[in-house]
Amino acid sequence: MHPIIRNGPCPSDYKTMNIKKVIKYLISTALAIVLLWLSFRDVEWDDFVKGFSECSWGFVLMSMAAGAVSFWIRGLRWRRLLLPIDDSISRKTTFNGINIANLTNFALPRLGEFVRCGVVVRHSKDGKATFKNVLGTVILERIWELLVMVMLLSLAACGGAPVENPTPSQEVTYTPEQNFSFQYKG
Repeated sequence: MHPIIRNGPCPSDYKTMNIKKVIKYLISTALAIVLLWLSFRDVEWDDFVKGFSECSWGFVLMSMAAGAVSFWIRGLRWRRLLLPIDDSISRKTTFNGINIANLTNFALPRLGEFVRCGVVVRHSKDGKATFKNVLGTVILERIWELLVMVMLLSLAACGGAPVENPTPSQEVTYTPEQNFSFQYKG
């Protein structure tokens, strides 16, 4: 008899793969339902609907757009750090990694940084991006963000116009019409 040459998995492997997919999706859906129930179990729905109706949707849409742009820029910045490691990593992969990390951080804070490394390693076409190297870029990015924040806080603390302190005989008053400016009386 001649041996049968197969390319790819046999039909029984497809059944096993489908069962694994179904189980994975069932567990994910069950977890999502439990987390949604825990999140919304104490919500007063009348107040929720009232707050929704009073919402300024223009500002909501602008903040969503600003958030999406900031995540895209973070993805581009992270990709620049990843290029020396593996130039096959796409902008879409880093953008998705940032977003998946943010979603993960809602459930398990700080775990998102590791998850986004896993997203990039999984989508690395050449396999050059190892978890260790990608995690190093995340650490470098966090150190850079910390340094920039310290620099901006230092500028804010040291910079600015000199402020005259009022003498005890002067009374400082504030009225909302003054647009957050103070006037001296006396």
